Parts: sequence; C-alpha cells; structure tokens
Amino acid sequence: MIPITPPRRIVEGLGNILTLVERNGKGEPASKELEEVIPKLLQQRATPGGTSVWAVLRPEGGEERRVGERGVQVRKVLSGGGGWGKKMGLLSLDPDVEVGLGEEEDIELFARDFMGKGMTGSVQFVVEPWVAHEGREEKGVVVGTQAEGGEVVVEGIHIQKGVFGVCLDIDGALDINLISLDMADSAANDTARPTVGIISLGDMGSGLARLLIAHGYTVVTNLTGRRHVLFPGEDTLTRARETGAVLLPSDTDLVTRSEIILSVVPPRDAYDTALRIVTALTDLPPLTRPLYFADMNATSPRTVRGIYSLFTPLTQADVRFLDGSILGGPPLPPLPDAPKSLSPGEDWSFRPLLPTSGPTPLPYPHLTTLLRMRHISPDVGAASGLKMCFASLSKGFTAIAVQTVATAKRLGVFTDLTDALRELTPANLERTEKAVFSMAPKAYRWVREMEEISATHAGEGEDGGWGEEFIFRGAAEVFRTVAEDTVLGQEKIGKRDRGKNAEDVAEAVVEGLKKRRKTE
Repeated sequence: MIPITPPRRIVEGLGNILTLVERNGKGEPASKELEEVIPKLLQQRATPGGTSVWAVLRPEGGEERRVGERGVQVRKVLSGGGGWGKKMGLLSLDPDVEVGLGEEEDIELFARDFMGKGMTGSVQFVVEPWVAHEGREEKGVVVGTQAEGGEVVVEGIHIQKGVFGVCLDIDGALDINLISLDMADSAANDTARPTVGIISLGDMGSGLARLLIAHGYTVVTNLTGRRHVLFPGEDTLTRARETGAVLLPSDTDLVTRSEIILSVVPPRDAYDTALRIVTALTDLPPLTRPLYFADMNATSPRTVRGIYSLFTPLTQADVRFLDGSILGGPPLPPLPDAPKSLSPGEDWSFRPLLPTSGPTPLPYPHLTTLLRMRHISPDVGAASGLKMCFASLSKGFTAIAVQTVATAKRLGVFTDLTDALRELTPANLERTEKAVFSMAPKAYRWVREMEEISATHAGEGEDGGWGEEFIFRGAAEVFRTVAEDTVLGQEKIGKRDRGKNAEDVAEAVVEGLKKRRKTE
C-alpha cells in the first residue's frame, strides 16, 4: 500500500466512525487531509475513476509498529468527508479486519481500542498502488508487471492476489512495509452473502443482526436518521457495538452499501422510515443494481400499501418492495453444547418466522432459509395482515391480562385469582405471568400496533370488514396507560426494576391509575 498521510493522532471517534484527527497541533475533521491529497494523487496518476483508501490504525504506544505486528489494523474507508457528502468531515471505516488480526490478545486489544466508546491511538491513510503496464513509469507509484495466472510482480516480489505497495516520494508519505490482502476470498463471500441494512437496532433488529453476522453476512445501519450527526442513545450504541454491525453516517451511505434493507422499527415510525429511504435514493445518481426494501413492521395492510406507494414513482433506482412481518421474539443464539446444524440457523435456540409478500420474492435462498422467510403471496398487504391476526391473539391476550391482574389487585382478590388459575388452568397462569412481564418495556410500541390491528379488523375492501373499531382500540388504551401513566413505561429491556412478575405489574398499574385520577 502507498501511504498518503503521516500517522495522525486520533482525537475523536466512536464505533467505526472517525471524527477528528490531530494535525499541526489542532483537531481537524478526519476527512480534510484526504480531500486535499486524493485529487492530487488522481491527477498525478492521470487515470480515470477513483481509488480505494485504507486506514492503518495503531494502538496508543504502538506508533512504531508495522502492519502485521501486534495491535495494528488495516480498515477500508467506506465513505465520508465534507466535500464527499453531508457528513461534516466524518469517515466511516469498515470494521471487518483485513490485515493485522493475530492472536487472541490482538482481538481483545482491537475490541478495546476500536469498538469501545472512543477510538484511540493513531491513523495513517494509504491507497492501493496503480499497477502500470510493463515499462511505463508513474511518479510516486510502484510500476509492476502482470504475470500469468493473475500474479502481480513488483520489483521482483511475486504476490498471488490482493493489493500491495511500497512508498516512493509522494508528499507527506512515510515508508510502510509490503502487505497483501486476500481480496478474492472477500469478494466470494460478498457474492454468496448480500449486504443487509437494518433500521433500527432495537431488541429485534439487533437480534436479526447477530443471526446474520454469525452466518457470514455484513450488516450495516445508520443510527442517526437524516440528521447526519452522531446523536444516537447510549443503549442503541451499545447494541450496535455488541452486534458488530457497520455504523454508517447517513441514509445515502445505507442505500448505497445495502443490497437489502430491513425496516424493523416501532409501527408509528414505519412510514417515516420508508420516506427516509426514498429521500436518500432521490439524492443519489441511479443505482446500478436492484435494492430490496422489506417493511417488516407491525402495520395494517392499508398502512403498508401506503408505504409501498412511496416507492412506485422512483426512477432513480430499481426498488423491489417486500411487505414483511415478524412472528415471535428476537433470535436467540445456540446453547454452548448445541450440535452444529447443516441447515443455516437451525442450531440457534430460537428464530422467529418472517413471512413476506409482494410481487418479487427475495432471490437469496441461503438468506431466506436463515431468516425463515416464507413468501406467502404476490399481494402487498398479505404478510402484514397475517401479522395483525397473529398479534391479535398474542398481544391482545396481554392487554386482557394486564387489565385483569390490575383490577384483581385493586379489588383485593389477586391471590385468589392466581390460586384459581393455578388449580384450574395452570397454562393460562403461566401465559399471564410471561405476557405481563415482557410487556412493560414495549408498551409504548404496542399502542400504535393495537390501533393498526383495530384498523385491520374494521377496514372494508381488502381488510377485515367488521366496520366498527372495537376491542383493540381498548387494548391500545391499556398499553397507553402502562406507557404514559405508570413507572412501567420507564422500563428497558435487560434493565428491569419494576414489573418482574404479574403482581408487581398489577401494583404499578394501580398506582398509576390513582395518580392519574388525582390529576384529572
């Protein structure tokens, strides 16, 4: 590789986003020096097209280490820059290790320095050399020859595949040792495993990301919506770091990098999320490949048909829309002693069902098997309708259970109710306990979901046809009460203080109802 900058101390960075580096004793946007150097390099080479840029990351105290030595990592620069887009000088680095991953201690060092709350150490940017035809020279670029079988020869050194280079006399460049990257294997993996974008990395989204990454897929996400700034919540950042997803600075990067985008957001955000993607696509030149957009959210058939209509006028991209749904909870990884499965994902403890519908099914058999995607209909709205009916029974029961245990508590018969259930219908008692415990952190999401379910049952034409919106409007109010009037609305998945059993849920709801009556 050819260095095009000296090593720069990292001043600020988060996840795989590099924000500021030190130059001339001051912090400056990470992309600024590249924006100065790259145009000169391309002009000097006098070749069409661009060039790939890589970041050599060295840990603190390891400034003298060379590529291949402990703690030194090589990462591809995916996107960013002030002049390159709207990312305010940010650079997004690919977290996939290309060079330098050695023993287990190296992995631990990288996890601490690169995937922790802040990046540390130094960064030096390098580019792939331009390999000319034999006999032609280019200032600052190593001239090599192409041998038979794809082998590259540079000053007598034979390299079977990958990129390589040494530094000559480009301004500001420092010597770096010769390295080789096995790009052929990486390209083969990309062919077999399409890059999957996921919005967003909540409990379900991060579970799907872990499942995909465990089976060789690259998962990318944008945590910051259309703001192009780094303001995601700490819980979201933690989940993103734990899953290993690539953090991209903007929606335009997301649609450019992804071959499939899964929208997994609260129902109230489904339409706006699709609109974000449509807006990003209209800001870009036409894509050269199809982009699959799967709306996996808990919305009514009418709502998802409205979302589908956002994509139909697009001329900038061949967007293939999938109406999707998720039945069941997030994927759970295999138990430590689970036998290795021959079928993708079968060794995992749990995987939800992901029915889809629409004109064009996904053309990736490995992916659809892994995610348990079943294409049930060519009609947009069918998969969402299935979700609404399934959730009517599951979350509808939860709403009934919450209201029942709270009323029993207020009437002083909670213990008598649980005793009766235990004796006569123990399965209902177990189901009630599980339902009300898991409900609290999700109640705010389920308000809109119940409204979507109600609209599905009531709607005419292609929907349920009941006419009146009853039952599930009431269920929506139960979850609204939990989310807005009780302490349970502050609960987070994995960080539970209240509502750990049915009786505590009942007590919290009764307390909330009392406070609400005092303020009315």
